[in-house]
Amino acid sequence: MPDKPDEIEEDDGGVPQWLKDIRREDYEASKGMTPSEGTEYHRRRIEEACKNEAQAK
Repeated sequence: MPDKPDEIEEDDGGVPQWLKDIRREDYEASKGMTPSEGTEYHRRRIEEACKNEAQAK
């Protein structure tokens, strides 16, 4: 499950902007899900974004 949006910016350690955006969007989207559903949803979104980033290079 992603961190709360206001916690995302604190110590990002060089986290790419696209990942911050996904975390923020997924936090909002997962509010009606169980914790395990939210985690699975977030994992799938990150996998898809990583594939897209790799294809763009």
